[in-house]
Amino acid sequence: MSSYEDDALEKDQYEKSINDLNKVLEIEPDNVEALRTLGIIYTKLNQYDKALSCLNKVLETIPDDTIALAFRVHTCVELKQIELAFNDLNNLLENDPTNVLFLINRGHVYIDMNRYDKSFIDFKMAIELEPENALALCGFGEINHKLRNYKEALKYFNKSLEIDPNDKITLKLRGQTYRILNLHEESVADFKNAAILETSNNNSTIENIDYSLNYYEMYLVQFNKSLEENPNDQETLVYRADTFRILNIYEEALLDLNKALEINPNDLFGLSIRGETYRQMGKYNESLVDLNKILNINPSDASALRLRGEIYYAQNKLFDSLDDFKKSLSIHPNNAFALRSCIKIYQIFSQYEESLKVLNKALEDEPGHMIALRLRGYTYYLMKNGKESLKDYNKFLEFNSNDEFVYYLRGLTYFMLERFEESLEDFNNALKTMQDDLPTLFSRGNSFLMLDRYDESLKDLNKILEIDPNHVSALIVRGKCYICLQKYIEALTDLSNALVIDPNNLIALKARSEIWKILKLYENSLIDLNKMLEIDPKNIFALSVRGEIYRLMQRYQESLNDLNKCLENEPNNTLSLKNRGEIYLKMKMYKESLVDINRLLEINPNDLLALTIRMTIHKEMGNYEGSLVDIEKFLKIDPNNISILSVRGGIYFIMGNNQKSLEDFNKILEINPNNTILLKQRGEILRLIGNYKESLEDFNKVLEIEPNDLLALLTRGSINMIMCEYNKSLEDFKKVLEIESKNLLALTLRGTIYQMLGNYKDSLLDFNKLLEIDPNNVSILKNRGEIYRLMGMFDESLDDFNKLLEIEPTNVSALKSRGEIYRLSGKFNESLEDLNKASEIDSINSIESIDAYTQGIRGATLYMLGRYEYALDDFNKALKSNPTNVFCLAYRGALYLKCNRFNESQKDLEKAIELNPNEPYLHWQRGSLYRLTGKYKEAFDEFITLDDFKPKCELDKLEQAEAYSNRAALNKIFEKYDEAAADLRKANDLVSKIEVNDTINLKYLNIN
Repeated sequence: MSSYEDDALEKDQYEKSINDLNKVLEIEPDNVEALRTLGIIYTKLNQYDKALSCLNKVLETIPDDTIALAFRVHTCVELKQIELAFNDLNNLLENDPTNVLFLINRGHVYIDMNRYDKSFIDFKMAIELEPENALALCGFGEINHKLRNYKEALKYFNKSLEIDPNDKITLKLRGQTYRILNLHEESVADFKNAAILETSNNNSTIENIDYSLNYYEMYLVQFNKSLEENPNDQETLVYRADTFRILNIYEEALLDLNKALEINPNDLFGLSIRGETYRQMGKYNESLVDLNKILNINPSDASALRLRGEIYYAQNKLFDSLDDFKKSLSIHPNNAFALRSCIKIYQIFSQYEESLKVLNKALEDEPGHMIALRLRGYTYYLMKNGKESLKDYNKFLEFNSNDEFVYYLRGLTYFMLERFEESLEDFNNALKTMQDDLPTLFSRGNSFLMLDRYDESLKDLNKILEIDPNHVSALIVRGKCYICLQKYIEALTDLSNALVIDPNNLIALKARSEIWKILKLYENSLIDLNKMLEIDPKNIFALSVRGEIYRLMQRYQESLNDLNKCLENEPNNTLSLKNRGEIYLKMKMYKESLVDINRLLEINPNDLLALTIRMTIHKEMGNYEGSLVDIEKFLKIDPNNISILSVRGGIYFIMGNNQKSLEDFNKILEINPNNTILLKQRGEILRLIGNYKESLEDFNKVLEIEPNDLLALLTRGSINMIMCEYNKSLEDFKKVLEIESKNLLALTLRGTIYQMLGNYKDSLLDFNKLLEIDPNNVSILKNRGEIYRLMGMFDESLDDFNKLLEIEPTNVSALKSRGEIYRLSGKFNESLEDLNKASEIDSINSIESIDAYTQGIRGATLYMLGRYEYALDDFNKALKSNPTNVFCLAYRGALYLKCNRFNESQKDLEKAIELNPNEPYLHWQRGSLYRLTGKYKEAFDEFITLDDFKPKCELDKLEQAEAYSNRAALNKIFEKYDEAAADLRKANDLVSKIEVNDTINLKYLNIN
């Protein structure tokens, strides 16, 4: 007898039993035995509604009836009344907690409820109770498959099939698992065996669309055979169309579907398959027509809503798409595809709170909903809530410790939280099964970079770029890695390649702009930053860094414009505060600078750069105590910072605390004894406090290390100059000028030394060179003018002082010097004018009206003009300040002689001769005094130098002429008329050559 005949016989027997049992129930409606048996028969006949009615009546009478409960579970599952089935199973397991069949059934119910964690526990317990139970092993394999533990799933499917090799459900599940693991031959074999078993059972319904190609081909053979017998079998046409669709034979599918829908235009399944076929063909409008028709007939068709939502998404109608997915979820709250799609759209809109509402509800309904748990973890990640994200991922991995994708996602969260070691561990776990997965390789490479493990980072990034040479993110991160290794050319190559592929990539532009900045190629950096701001005008990084670049280029106004914009949007941006503070400091806007730097230090009190800037501001403002407070804070963090110790040493020196200043520099030089900059600083302090010997030791050491250090050579030369070691000074200045021939300071100091040594010729060479470089240098004009005066080159001297006084009309020193030159040149009125002007300026600038030197010179000028009373007043004041002033003694003695005050004259002249016995003028005046007092013989002796004297200036000629006149008078007394006449001729000859007023001559040459 065939199996079909067996089934028919069995069905006939059931019908007979049903008739008999109904007769019993007509007599006894509450007969429990009859109701229970009738419920069981209806269950076997797949008449589940009738079965449920009978079983409910049994359980109303006997709530704990195990058989009735067990069959009601089966009935409820078939009728999709999952909650009732779940309650019945719980009741059964309360009475019999170790019943393996009940545990297996509840495990399957949990799967239907997406409560995978609970399902896992039930199947595991069932296997512990009955390790050889094929159903339990299959169920445990299925839950592991759901949890993506594919290798574990495969292990249990294998065990189940060892016990029951012909279980088609287990074969299908194992086939699906093989396919996911890319074991295609094994997958095809399982699907083929399952299909053979189904064909042998005459099952022509497609129960699972996830079959191998061979499986579909077998079905096509079967459908073709059926349609040869009945070409208008609407249901078979739809199934064959669906098979064509799966095989991507869309035109054939549409032929079948169109025919089927002509037969039954409102067939929802046919409309659904045609809608999906159109979608796969990209014919979205045609697909929407079918789906809209389905939803007009049945607005609660969750599948149609999901499919329409997918089409709207493809058409970028995101709001419509979201609306459909939300409706679908309201019907089937735990549908994974609808849930994922809904969340994806919320994430596109950055509506993370809405996303959380949906996911929280899903997890409230089904606490073990693994997909919802994973999606919520990722939503928290997008919200930068790493703590909550980790909670969800950790919970997920408690149930599924082999899910490589969740390891990857958790790794991203750890990376966001800068927990790079843990991030690396997760990426390693993910890569155990996804060895060439580019996102995971990229993330691991990035983690290696953050941990300064550059070689390992490069290894991952190189692998990515071997697979995909145009992977922009990998090029960018490898570029960053090269930056860390200071391989800037390689970094520029990678970042430039990334920008060829993606010209508007802000991350690449940012990184490349930083390289240009490091290389001080500021114009190039500006090009990248400008591009960033074209793309994103409010980009904080670009505004801040461009502001810094402008600062480095000293384009301060442009810098301030950028920094102000940046700080309007982000008031606590530390880089912008620092740069703006520095610009204000450069512009001497100290109060504004302090505001920025104070805010910076509120954000980070230990910011050393900010402390450095603020100490500089205080120093520039003269607030040395404030500067020292910041220095102390700095040195608590970095006690041996040479630069800051040096600054403090300098501040102590300015404050006059030389001891503390030297202590700082001594400490620095203990740390770094050969630091030439610090040696120079200490040497300079020692020089300024007059400790020349130790100062020289520091500069000698500097020049041992750096023999051509110009500053050290100049300073050592100046110290030796102070110590009168002129030859050593000249050697240093000579070396400076060999290195830098136009060094102004070296030329000035060497010229001054030559002047001091009386080497006027060489001195003039240096001063001339200086004035070629800087024609209006007042100091050098004065020095050269003095040299010309000393050399008797009065015209040249006057030229220099005239030019100097054009530049600085109130230069007192120049007025005095020019007044002296005028006096020596016999231009006494001009001399007096300059000396009086100098005196007026002195009286304004100082307490004393005129200094002794000027009084002496002016007195001599007034004397030459015959203004003896005023001259005497100046001489007296000058000699009060300095009683041994030979110049004033000489001229006061001469003045007294003119006024016939012989005793006072003799006293002054004798004292002057005692101080300077070789001055001819003193002897000539004493000779005149002796003549007038009758000491003729002594008088002649005083004129012994007269004939050999060589006058150097007009004044010398005038004074020599006076002496000749006086000696002529003396010769007349001795009746030496020829000699007297000769002396007078010499006097007249000298006077005729003098450019002085005749009146002055007569007064001055008046012989008493």
